[in-house]
Amino acid sequence: MKRANLIAGFVVLGIACLCIGAMLHGNGPNVRSVPLWEALFLAVVALCLIASNLRGHSIEKVKWPTGDGKRMVLHLIATLVGYLLLAEVIGYISSTFLFMVAASIAWRRYSWRFLVISAAIYCLILFLVFDVFLKMTLPQGLIGLP
Repeated sequence: MKRANLIAGFVVLGIACLCIGAMLHGNGPNVRSVPLWEALFLAVVALCLIASNLRGHSIEKVKWPTGDGKRMVLHLIATLVGYLLLAEVIGYISSTFLFMVAASIAWRRYSWRFLVISAAIYCLILFLVFDVFLKMTLPQGLIGLP
């Protein structure tokens, strides 16, 4: 467990450094960038994780879910991967809509009608906040959808 936490700490630190570097040497903040304060916070958390593992603090072993819980975790990982792959192809809002519906299916608590309507309302709010009020265009996909 100690080795996995150490590797995770370095991976998160690398992501934080990439985000900080993009903010400091890029074109400034945009819709796709992580705010500087969040990247700095991520770096501090990663450094704390690395330091606690190097000092020998042992964290208790994590019990991974089994059965239905395992199915839910694997379903959410698959939907996240699909979301990341589709975002550049069909657009941010369209892929967010599909992600919200697909991810919510894992819980099996709500009807299809509720999932589709709630995802559509969320995406409408997202569009209104960024495109209309903030005048920031969200990333469009290759096929031109927002």
